[in-house]
Order: sequence, then structure tokens, then C-alpha cells
Amino acid sequence: MLAAAAAGRRTASAFPRFVAAHGYDFDIFNLQPLPGLAKLSEVASVTMAGEALNGNVTCVCKPGINSSNLSIVDLSPTALQRVVKLVAGQMPTQSSSDDVLASFNLQQDYGVHIGTVIHTPFYTSSQVQAVIGGANLTPAGPTVASHVVGIEAAESEFPSGQSPTYDLYATQAFARTVGQRAALGTEYLVHLRYGATDLARFSAEVTATHAFSSEYEEPIATAVTASIHPQAVGWWVLALLAGLAGLAVIGQALGRQSAVESEECPTLAALGLPGTPLGVAVGQAVWRAFATNLGAVPVSTVPVWVIAALGAGVLVVANLLAIAPALAAARSKTAGHLLRTQ
Repeated sequence: MLAAAAAGRRTASAFPRFVAAHGYDFDIFNLQPLPGLAKLSEVASVTMAGEALNGNVTCVCKPGINSSNLSIVDLSPTALQRVVKLVAGQMPTQSSSDDVLASFNLQQDYGVHIGTVIHTPFYTSSQVQAVIGGANLTPAGPTVASHVVGIEAAESEFPSGQSPTYDLYATQAFARTVGQRAALGTEYLVHLRYGATDLARFSAEVTATHAFSSEYEEPIATAVTASIHPQAVGWWVLALLAGLAGLAVIGQALGRQSAVESEECPTLAALGLPGTPLGVAVGQAVWRAFATNLGAVPVSTVPVWVIAALGAGVLVVANLLAIAPALAAARSKTAGHLLRTQ
């Protein structure tokens, strides 16, 4: 029961803990630098990432990876550790221009794995405006064969009911070589000082910069957390069932003890406990309450909180019943003699 309850708590808090370690508040993309962004009063920190504009990739995997859903991102080693969580494999060697991390949803949706070689064509700077305008162009920049050395998870990649986001995280060597020959934009991952409190003012300031795109991450994080919540509820239900099963065992054990305790009624009466033994009554009550909730007896259903209270009462009463005869026997030689002769 305790293990299931703990699993429920871990499941419910899993994504919030992930966001606290690897998340951010705003994701902004622009073709031109936004140098004043980090100086805004609402901004606690900004992580900058280069993003090369790519065409459709090919690999020995399921076809159909849409270039509009795929980003080729290069971050500094420190920023990479902050933004992503390594799920499998290893971090890319920064001196290698063809090492990449692939997002976990590329693995799930398209079968990309460690060792997969992904061929990515890139657009040139002269093609940017046409591509943004929706023109169907063949990328005129370099085509790079990237080797997947690890699988990662980042906040934007979790399913939230929107179009999926896939990522390949490249290296500093990639930025120095391929990045110089391909069309580039800059991605800004922003942490706000006071979260939602700064949202309205910061959104207005971002709008004033005419950034190409911006996205507030909190609604996405909320959607992901909500999608995970039923799994946590499942663990809690399992914990509840385990607790009820434990109460059933206790109640049945006390109920079966009724016959033995009933034979000792004269002795108990001599000790000042006349009538039906309290242990018998409690055991019967617990078992009757549990059986009723299972539909095993044709009487009105007892609330679950009553069952829990009775279960806790069993432990208290059992200890009291053990103490009372001993104290009574110590005070009365006659009672002690009767107890030994039963």
C-alpha cells in the first residue's frame, strides 16, 4: 500500500520536477538577434541557441518526419546540460560536427535510435525569405550526415495535444562549420523572475520586438501534467485497494477469533468485561463494513472513511484489550486464579 501511494506521488510530481530542473517560461525564435531581451526587468535569465533552417531529413527509420516540426539546435555544453535530460547513450562530443542527440519522441514515433545516421539538407541565407513565405524550395545549402549518439528529453517534446516538436541537438563544432554555410535563426529560452506575474508585461514587450514566434510554456506544461494525472490516480486507487484488503484480513482474523473469545467470556466477565468481547464486536464490524462495500451482504453501504476509522480503531482496541486483563489480574488474586483455571 505504501509503495503504491509513493509511486502515485512520484508520478504526479514527475513532470513538475522535470520542468523545475530543465524547463523555462518562454520560447522565442527570431531570424535576427534580440540583444535587449536579457535586459528586460522581468527576465531572470536567457539561454541562447542557434537554429539552422533545415529541409526534410532522411534516415533508416520510419518516413514522414516533417521539417516544419524538426529543429536542429546547437547549445553550449553548459546550456545543453541545463535544457535536456539524457535518457540513453552519451552527450555529443563538442569537437565532432556530426554528433547529435535525438529527442525521445523521434525514437518513439519514427524508430530513431543510437547509431542512426540522419541526413539533413539545409537552406542558405538567400532562401530564407522564400521559405518563410511558404515556397517549396530544394535546400541549396550543405547536407550533413549526423550520427545519433544519445537520446534526450526536453520540455517542448512532451505530448501536449499540439503538433509534435522534434529536436536534434548538435555541437559547437557543427555551429562553427555547417552553421556558417546555412541559414540561421536564434532561439531564446527565457526564465521570468516571477513567472505568471510577469506574463502580461513581458508578452507586450516581446510583441513590440516583432519576434518571428514566441510561446508561453506554462499552458503546455499544465496539459502534460494533466495527461499524466490519471496514471497517478491509478496508483492511488491501487494503494486504497491494498489498504482495504489489509483491513479485510484484519477484520476476518478478528472475526474468526470470535469463537475462541466467546468461550472465555466467564473469565473476561470476572475481569470486569461483561457481555460480547469488544474485540469480537470490532472484528465483526470491520468485516461487515468491508463485505458490505463489496456487495457481499444485502445492507446499506458503509462509507469508506468508516472502514478506515474502524481499521485504526482495531489497532488501538487490540492494545487496550491486552493491557486491561493484565492490570485487572494484578489487582485481584481471585481473578488471576480464575484466569489460570479456564
